[in-house]
Amino acid sequence: MSEEKPDKSYGLDPADEEKPVEVETPPEPDPPDPPVMASHIKGLDVCPNCASPLGGVDAVVCLRCGFDMKTLKVIKVETGETVVPDAEEPEPAEPLCVPGMGGVGLPAAMAGVSLVLLTLGYLFGAGGLFTVTADEAIGFGARVGGLTGMLVRIGGLALAGMGGLSVLGNMLGRRFGSAQLAAVRLLGIFAVLGLLTFFNLPSSAMEWTMEAIFQAVLFVGLASVFFRLSVRNAATLMGVTVCSVIILLLVSALVLWSAGLLGKGP
Repeated sequence: MSEEKPDKSYGLDPADEEKPVEVETPPEPDPPDPPVMASHIKGLDVCPNCASPLGGVDAVVCLRCGFDMKTLKVIKVETGETVVPDAEEPEPAEPLCVPGMGGVGLPAAMAGVSLVLLTLGYLFGAGGLFTVTADEAIGFGARVGGLTGMLVRIGGLALAGMGGLSVLGNMLGRRFGSAQLAAVRLLGIFAVLGLLTFFNLPSSAMEWTMEAIFQAVLFVGLASVFFRLSVRNAATLMGVTVCSVIILLLVSALVLWSAGLLGKGP
């Protein structure tokens, strides 16, 4: 008996075994698009990002989507104004007169102590406060008149300082702040300056010169501390205040002169 060999064709046609198996190769990917350069979009009249009309070939930024033709980036656009992302807005300037440096108490105490000393000096006839000779007696009327003039002078200087502070704030682009606190601080400053009038030198010219120098230095120093000003701005405040005082004096003299003319009549 002949031995049968097992069928290993598994039901397939032997002719198919000789055919090569075709393997499908994947298509080659398309080459990447070259990067868009600013020179490539120069002269376009439509936005390459949103295809909106640019309004001209010289346009730099698309007003619809914010595409920048130079940086090739989209920036934020609000109400027709271009806003660069992450741009920090400048902080508002600090007001000229803010709480601190003793608040109201320190300048008020300075003003109170200075005014008490000046009042005593005028009532007791301190020599440096009056322009009289050594042998000339100072009457009670002169003392009261000097005291009244001192109070009016310090109050007028404080008002002039308020005006000068307002002008300085406009020059520096800063708000005024607390008007009450500014008034108390200026009153304290000018009351302290009044203490320098106690200088009593043999020469009146030398006395006025020394008083003016020390008052200017002291004003700049106190204004720098109380209003947080630089030395330059404090000196500017002093100059504006002096100009305001001169204008007030001229106006007062003009009013008095006009009143005198009207009093004489035709």
